[in-house]
Amino acid sequence: MEIYAFVLEFIFFFTTIVGLSGNITVLLTLLKIVHKGYKFMKAEVILSHLAWANLLICLTQGVPHSLYVFGVRDLFTDIMCKIILFVFRSARALAIMFTCLLSCFQCTTIAQNTETWLNLKFLMQRYMLLLFMAVYVVSMVTSSNLPMFTVGSRNLTALKYTFNLGYCLVIYPDQLSIQGVGFGIFGRDLVCVFVMAAASVYILLILHRHGKQVVAIRAAQQNKDRNAETQASKTVVTLVIVYVTLFGLDCMIWFYQIIVSTEVHPMVSSTRYYFTMCYSSAVPIVILVLNKKIRSKLQMYLNMKKTDLKEVS
Repeated sequence: MEIYAFVLEFIFFFTTIVGLSGNITVLLTLLKIVHKGYKFMKAEVILSHLAWANLLICLTQGVPHSLYVFGVRDLFTDIMCKIILFVFRSARALAIMFTCLLSCFQCTTIAQNTETWLNLKFLMQRYMLLLFMAVYVVSMVTSSNLPMFTVGSRNLTALKYTFNLGYCLVIYPDQLSIQGVGFGIFGRDLVCVFVMAAASVYILLILHRHGKQVVAIRAAQQNKDRNAETQASKTVVTLVIVYVTLFGLDCMIWFYQIIVSTEVHPMVSSTRYYFTMCYSSAVPIVILVLNKKIRSKLQMYLNMKKTDLKEVS
Protein backbone atom coordinates (compact mmCIF):
# COMPACT_ATOMS: atom_id res chain seq x y z
CA MET A 1 0.00 0.00 0.00
CA GLU A 2 2.85 2.40 0.75
CA ILE A 3 4.36 1.85 -2.70
CA TYR A 4 0.94 2.32 -4.30
CA ALA A 5 0.38 5.50 -2.28
CA PHE A 6 3.79 6.89 -3.28
CA VAL A 7 3.23 6.17 -6.97
CA LEU A 8 -0.27 7.67 -6.86
CA GLU A 9 0.94 10.81 -5.11
CA PHE A 10 3.73 11.27 -7.67
CA ILE A 11 1.32 10.80 -10.58
CA PHE A 12 -1.16 13.17 -8.92
CA PHE A 13 1.52 15.83 -8.55
CA PHE A 14 2.69 15.42 -12.15
CA THR A 15 -0.91 15.60 -13.43
CA THR A 16 -1.43 18.78 -11.41
CA ILE A 17 1.60 20.43 -13.02
CA VAL A 18 0.41 19.42 -16.49
CA GLY A 19 -3.10 20.70 -15.76
CA LEU A 20 -1.93 24.04 -14.38
CA SER A 21 0.50 24.74 -17.21
CA GLY A 22 -1.89 23.51 -19.92
CA ASN A 23 -4.94 25.49 -18.82
CA ILE A 24 -2.90 28.63 -18.17
CA THR A 25 -1.43 28.30 -21.68
CA VAL A 26 -4.89 27.97 -23.25
CA LEU A 27 -6.25 30.95 -21.29
CA LEU A 28 -3.28 33.17 -22.11
CA THR A 29 -3.48 32.22 -25.80
CA LEU A 30 -7.19 33.04 -25.91
CA LEU A 31 -6.53 36.35 -24.15
CA LYS A 32 -3.81 37.07 -26.71
CA ILE A 33 -6.30 36.38 -29.51
CA VAL A 34 -8.73 38.90 -28.01
CA HIS A 35 -5.97 41.44 -27.42
CA LYS A 36 -4.83 41.24 -31.04
CA GLY A 37 -8.38 41.85 -32.25
CA TYR A 38 -8.92 38.47 -33.91
CA LYS A 39 -12.44 37.13 -34.30
CA PHE A 40 -13.51 35.33 -31.12
CA MET A 41 -16.10 32.63 -31.87
CA LYS A 42 -18.82 31.58 -29.43
CA ALA A 43 -17.28 28.11 -29.11
CA GLU A 44 -13.96 29.69 -28.11
CA VAL A 45 -15.75 31.70 -25.41
CA ILE A 46 -17.09 28.44 -24.00
CA LEU A 47 -13.61 26.90 -24.25
CA SER A 48 -12.17 29.79 -22.24
CA HIS A 49 -14.69 29.21 -19.44
CA LEU A 50 -14.00 25.47 -19.59
CA ALA A 51 -10.26 26.12 -19.27
CA TRP A 52 -10.95 28.47 -16.34
CA ALA A 53 -13.04 25.80 -14.59
CA ASN A 54 -10.31 23.20 -15.10
CA LEU A 55 -7.68 25.62 -13.80
CA LEU A 56 -9.76 26.08 -10.62
CA ILE A 57 -9.96 22.30 -10.23
CA CYS A 58 -6.18 22.04 -10.41
CA LEU A 59 -5.74 24.90 -7.94
CA THR A 60 -8.28 23.64 -5.40
CA GLN A 61 -7.70 19.90 -5.70
CA GLY A 62 -4.23 19.23 -7.10
CA VAL A 63 -2.36 21.99 -5.26
CA PRO A 64 -3.83 21.33 -1.76
CA HIS A 65 -3.29 17.60 -2.18
CA SER A 66 0.33 18.12 -3.23
CA LEU A 67 0.99 20.59 -0.37
CA TYR A 68 -0.43 18.14 2.15
CA VAL A 69 1.72 15.30 0.82
CA PHE A 70 4.84 17.48 1.11
CA GLY A 71 4.07 18.25 4.75
CA VAL A 72 2.20 21.57 4.60
CA ARG A 73 -0.56 20.83 7.13
CA ASP A 74 -1.23 24.01 9.15
CA LEU A 75 -2.76 25.76 6.16
CA PHE A 76 -5.85 23.54 6.14
CA THR A 77 -8.06 24.99 8.85
CA ASP A 78 -11.82 24.48 8.95
CA ILE A 79 -12.51 27.71 7.08
CA MET A 80 -9.84 27.04 4.47
CA CYS A 81 -11.18 23.53 3.88
CA LYS A 82 -14.71 24.84 3.44
CA ILE A 83 -13.51 27.37 0.85
CA ILE A 84 -11.29 24.91 -1.00
CA LEU A 85 -13.89 22.16 -1.31
CA PHE A 86 -16.72 24.56 -2.20
CA VAL A 87 -14.67 26.07 -5.03
CA PHE A 88 -13.51 22.62 -6.15
CA ARG A 89 -17.02 21.16 -6.20
CA SER A 90 -18.33 24.25 -8.03
CA ALA A 91 -15.45 24.11 -10.55
CA ARG A 92 -16.10 20.41 -11.17
CA ALA A 93 -19.74 21.20 -11.90
CA LEU A 94 -18.65 24.04 -14.19
CA ALA A 95 -16.36 21.71 -16.15
CA ILE A 96 -19.18 19.20 -16.63
CA MET A 97 -21.80 21.75 -17.64
CA PHE A 98 -19.53 23.76 -19.94
CA THR A 99 -18.52 20.54 -21.72
CA CYS A 100 -22.22 19.79 -22.10
CA LEU A 101 -22.94 23.34 -23.32
CA LEU A 102 -20.06 23.16 -25.79
CA SER A 103 -21.30 19.89 -27.27
CA CYS A 104 -24.86 21.24 -27.58
CA PHE A 105 -23.67 24.47 -29.20
CA GLN A 106 -21.50 22.59 -31.70
CA CYS A 107 -24.39 20.26 -32.43
CA THR A 108 -26.66 23.18 -33.39
CA THR A 109 -23.84 24.75 -35.41
CA ILE A 110 -23.31 21.81 -37.76
CA ALA A 111 -26.88 20.48 -37.82
CA GLN A 112 -28.95 20.60 -40.98
CA ASN A 113 -30.52 23.95 -41.79
CA THR A 114 -34.02 23.02 -40.75
CA GLU A 115 -36.29 25.49 -38.99
CA THR A 116 -35.98 23.70 -35.64
CA TRP A 117 -32.20 23.58 -35.61
CA LEU A 118 -31.90 27.17 -36.87
CA ASN A 119 -34.19 28.35 -34.07
CA LEU A 120 -32.17 26.44 -31.48
CA LYS A 121 -28.94 27.90 -32.82
CA PHE A 122 -30.40 31.41 -32.79
CA LEU A 123 -31.65 31.02 -29.21
CA MET A 124 -28.32 29.65 -27.95
CA GLN A 125 -26.35 32.47 -29.56
CA ARG A 126 -28.76 35.17 -28.44
CA TYR A 127 -29.00 34.00 -24.84
CA MET A 128 -25.43 32.77 -24.43
CA LEU A 129 -24.76 35.21 -21.58
CA LEU A 130 -27.83 33.98 -19.72
CA LEU A 131 -26.72 30.38 -20.27
CA PHE A 132 -23.32 31.21 -18.79
CA MET A 133 -24.95 32.86 -15.78
CA ALA A 134 -27.23 29.86 -15.30
CA VAL A 135 -24.27 27.46 -15.41
CA TYR A 136 -22.41 29.43 -12.73
CA VAL A 137 -25.49 29.77 -10.51
CA VAL A 138 -26.42 26.08 -10.75
CA SER A 139 -22.85 24.96 -10.07
CA MET A 140 -22.59 27.10 -6.93
CA VAL A 141 -26.08 26.33 -5.63
CA THR A 142 -25.65 22.56 -6.02
CA SER A 143 -22.30 22.81 -4.20
CA SER A 144 -23.47 25.08 -1.38
CA ASN A 145 -24.20 22.21 1.03
CA LEU A 146 -20.62 20.96 1.10
CA PRO A 147 -19.15 23.64 3.44
CA MET A 148 -21.61 22.58 6.15
CA PHE A 149 -19.98 19.15 6.40
CA THR A 150 -16.34 20.10 5.81
CA VAL A 151 -13.70 20.41 8.54
CA GLY A 152 -9.92 20.35 8.78
CA SER A 153 -8.21 16.99 8.94
CA ARG A 154 -7.01 17.65 12.50
CA ASN A 155 -10.57 17.55 13.83
CA LEU A 156 -10.90 13.78 13.85
CA THR A 157 -13.95 13.67 16.08
CA ALA A 158 -16.20 11.42 14.00
CA LEU A 159 -15.18 9.10 11.20
CA LYS A 160 -18.52 7.51 10.36
CA TYR A 161 -20.10 8.72 7.11
CA THR A 162 -16.83 10.47 6.28
CA PHE A 163 -14.87 11.22 3.13
CA ASN A 164 -11.23 11.51 4.15
CA LEU A 165 -9.27 13.59 1.65
CA GLY A 166 -6.18 13.68 3.85
CA TYR A 167 -5.96 17.44 4.17
CA CYS A 168 -9.71 17.88 4.81
CA LEU A 169 -12.64 15.79 6.01
CA VAL A 170 -16.22 15.78 4.79
CA ILE A 171 -18.30 14.42 7.68
CA TYR A 172 -21.99 13.80 7.06
CA PRO A 173 -24.34 13.46 10.05
CA ASP A 174 -26.12 10.30 8.87
CA GLN A 175 -26.53 7.87 6.02
CA LEU A 176 -29.53 9.73 4.59
CA SER A 177 -27.48 12.91 4.21
CA ILE A 178 -24.55 11.27 2.49
CA GLN A 179 -26.75 9.34 0.08
CA GLY A 180 -29.04 12.30 -0.59
CA VAL A 181 -26.14 14.58 -1.45
CA GLY A 182 -24.32 11.82 -3.32
CA PHE A 183 -27.21 10.77 -5.53
CA GLY A 184 -28.18 14.42 -6.09
CA ILE A 185 -24.71 15.19 -7.49
CA PHE A 186 -24.73 11.97 -9.49
CA GLY A 187 -28.13 12.81 -10.98
CA ARG A 188 -26.95 16.28 -12.04
CA ASP A 189 -23.83 14.88 -13.65
CA LEU A 190 -25.72 12.04 -15.32
CA VAL A 191 -28.11 14.45 -17.04
CA CYS A 192 -25.17 16.45 -18.43
CA VAL A 193 -23.38 13.30 -19.58
CA PHE A 194 -26.51 11.98 -21.31
CA VAL A 195 -27.06 15.29 -23.14
CA MET A 196 -23.42 15.68 -24.21
CA ALA A 197 -23.23 12.04 -25.32
CA ALA A 198 -26.41 12.41 -27.40
CA ALA A 199 -25.11 15.63 -28.97
CA SER A 200 -21.76 13.98 -29.77
CA VAL A 201 -23.45 10.99 -31.40
CA TYR A 202 -25.48 13.34 -33.58
CA ILE A 203 -22.31 15.26 -34.50
CA LEU A 204 -20.63 12.03 -35.56
CA LEU A 205 -23.66 11.07 -37.66
CA ILE A 206 -23.60 14.44 -39.40
CA LEU A 207 -19.86 14.17 -40.12
CA HIS A 208 -20.26 10.64 -41.45
CA ARG A 209 -23.32 11.47 -43.55
CA HIS A 210 -21.61 14.38 -45.28
CA GLY A 211 -18.27 12.74 -45.80
CA LYS A 212 -16.85 14.23 -42.56
CA GLN A 213 -17.78 17.71 -43.73
CA VAL A 214 -20.48 19.84 -42.16
CA VAL A 215 -23.17 21.79 -43.99
CA ALA A 216 -21.90 25.27 -44.91
CA ILE A 217 -23.11 28.07 -42.63
CA ARG A 218 -22.35 30.83 -45.11
CA ALA A 219 -22.19 30.03 -48.82
CA ALA A 220 -19.60 32.73 -49.44
CA GLN A 221 -17.11 30.97 -47.17
CA GLN A 222 -18.25 27.41 -47.72
CA ASN A 223 -14.93 25.55 -47.76
CA LYS A 224 -13.43 27.58 -44.94
CA ASP A 225 -16.44 27.08 -42.69
CA ARG A 226 -16.59 23.36 -43.43
CA ASN A 227 -12.99 22.87 -42.43
CA ALA A 228 -13.28 25.04 -39.31
CA GLU A 229 -16.52 23.48 -38.10
CA THR A 230 -15.34 19.94 -38.84
CA GLN A 231 -12.19 20.55 -36.80
CA ALA A 232 -14.22 22.12 -33.99
CA SER A 233 -16.59 19.16 -34.02
CA LYS A 234 -13.70 16.71 -33.70
CA THR A 235 -12.41 18.68 -30.71
CA VAL A 236 -15.82 18.62 -29.02
CA VAL A 237 -16.37 14.91 -29.63
CA THR A 238 -12.88 14.11 -28.30
CA LEU A 239 -13.53 16.14 -25.14
CA VAL A 240 -16.83 14.34 -24.58
CA ILE A 241 -15.28 10.90 -25.12
CA VAL A 242 -12.50 11.70 -22.64
CA TYR A 243 -14.97 12.98 -20.08
CA VAL A 244 -17.46 10.10 -20.40
CA THR A 245 -14.62 7.58 -20.04
CA LEU A 246 -13.20 9.23 -16.92
CA PHE A 247 -16.69 9.84 -15.54
CA GLY A 248 -17.39 6.11 -15.70
CA LEU A 249 -14.40 5.39 -13.48
CA ASP A 250 -15.24 8.31 -11.19
CA CYS A 251 -18.85 7.12 -10.98
CA MET A 252 -17.95 3.57 -9.92
CA ILE A 253 -15.80 4.82 -7.04
CA TRP A 254 -18.46 7.38 -6.07
CA PHE A 255 -21.12 4.66 -5.88
CA TYR A 256 -18.79 2.57 -3.73
CA GLN A 257 -18.28 5.48 -1.34
CA ILE A 258 -22.02 6.19 -1.09
CA ILE A 259 -22.96 2.55 -0.54
CA VAL A 260 -20.29 1.98 2.09
CA SER A 261 -21.44 5.17 3.91
CA THR A 262 -18.59 4.92 6.44
CA GLU A 263 -15.03 6.13 6.49
CA VAL A 264 -13.29 5.29 3.25
CA HIS A 265 -9.51 5.10 3.01
CA PRO A 266 -7.98 8.38 1.70
CA MET A 267 -6.45 6.49 -1.23
CA VAL A 268 -9.94 5.67 -2.50
CA SER A 269 -10.95 9.34 -2.47
CA SER A 270 -7.59 10.34 -3.95
CA THR A 271 -8.04 7.85 -6.79
CA ARG A 272 -11.51 9.21 -7.54
CA TYR A 273 -10.38 12.82 -7.51
CA TYR A 274 -7.43 11.85 -9.68
CA PHE A 275 -9.80 11.00 -12.53
CA THR A 276 -11.26 14.52 -12.22
CA MET A 277 -7.71 15.86 -12.37
CA CYS A 278 -7.06 13.73 -15.44
CA TYR A 279 -9.92 15.39 -17.29
CA SER A 280 -8.78 18.85 -16.21
CA SER A 281 -5.29 18.08 -17.48
CA ALA A 282 -6.43 16.37 -20.68
CA VAL A 283 -8.71 19.21 -21.82
CA PRO A 284 -5.92 21.73 -22.62
CA ILE A 285 -3.92 19.04 -24.39
CA VAL A 286 -6.90 18.16 -26.60
CA ILE A 287 -7.55 21.85 -27.31
CA LEU A 288 -3.93 22.61 -28.18
CA VAL A 289 -3.62 19.54 -30.40
CA LEU A 290 -6.94 19.73 -32.27
CA ASN A 291 -7.80 23.44 -32.31
CA LYS A 292 -5.76 24.82 -35.20
CA LYS A 293 -6.57 28.46 -34.47
CA ILE A 294 -5.38 28.34 -30.87
CA ARG A 295 -2.36 26.21 -31.76
CA SER A 296 -1.30 28.49 -34.62
CA LYS A 297 -1.67 31.62 -32.50
CA LEU A 298 0.38 30.02 -29.72
CA GLN A 299 3.12 29.03 -32.18
CA MET A 300 3.11 32.53 -33.65
CA TYR A 301 3.44 34.06 -30.18
CA LEU A 302 6.28 31.70 -29.23
CA ASN A 303 8.13 32.44 -32.47
CA MET A 304 7.82 36.17 -31.81
CA LYS A 305 9.26 35.67 -28.33
CA LYS A 306 12.18 33.66 -29.74
CA THR A 307 12.86 36.40 -32.29
CA ASP A 308 12.82 39.08 -29.58
CA LEU A 309 15.23 37.08 -27.42
CA LYS A 310 17.63 36.65 -30.33
CA GLU A 311 17.55 40.37 -31.06
CA VAL A 312 18.27 41.19 -27.40
CA SER A 313 21.13 38.71 -27.23
